[in-house]
Amino acid sequence: MSPFGGEIHFLRESSFERLFLMVFGSWHTGARIRAFHILRLASKHIKGECDVLDAGCGLGRHAFSIARKYPSVSIVGVDLNGGNISICNGIRKKNHFEGIRFHKGDLSSLDLDRRFDVIICSDVLEYIEEDKRVLENFGRLLKENGRLILHTPRLNPRRYLSLFERYFRCDPREKAAHAREGYTVSQLRKKLRKSGLTIANRRYTFGHFGSLSWEVSKILERFKPLFVLCFPLILLLGYVDSLKANRDGNGILIEAQQS
Repeated sequence: MSPFGGEIHFLRESSFERLFLMVFGSWHTGARIRAFHILRLASKHIKGECDVLDAGCGLGRHAFSIARKYPSVSIVGVDLNGGNISICNGIRKKNHFEGIRFHKGDLSSLDLDRRFDVIICSDVLEYIEEDKRVLENFGRLLKENGRLILHTPRLNPRRYLSLFERYFRCDPREKAAHAREGYTVSQLRKKLRKSGLTIANRRYTFGHFGSLSWEVSKILERFKPLFVLCFPLILLLGYVDSLKANRDGNGILIEAQQS
């Protein structure tokens, strides 16, 4: 069974990268920490032959991870990037994932002829100007008692000085192409309410353990052998973050349902 994000190993030319992906999975620490939180929450609602939408699926990491664990689940992945969709379909065919379908699509004008028990949207909303329309579409596509699992960066979250800011003088937040830097819980609650959704549960992610994991990984990426050696510890710190009820953090995880 491939670790999280390990399905793309066959696309890599470097034998080292292929081996790393096969053993450890994706080295994108931010994605791994988000996945610890998101998949833990999603597993509470994925039962039997349910329908899951991975909205803004990227390279399909969440979709493939769910498909491996729940073979009877039907999954749809949607992404605006046609290149991502081509890669996902290639992975799907190579690994014989029969229950997944990937489509190119714009979440702000999403038109699907089915509804879903679970919709996952991980760090996508902050890139979209028309975020209100996206949330309205999610509300329309949810089944009765369905759940939207939404993760976004938190706006102006830091209560302590970043390792990056202190020692490397750079900002760890990836802002490229963002329509906004992030959200507050209050902003998300208002936007969800206007879209016919209410928050059933929320928590902060990337608390002290998660932020330390992410920042150490970005520092050590400059020193590949050391990064590989420390990667299990980096993942452990990220996993601990998903177990803690963080009082503060750089990310927001929302579980929403129809009002």
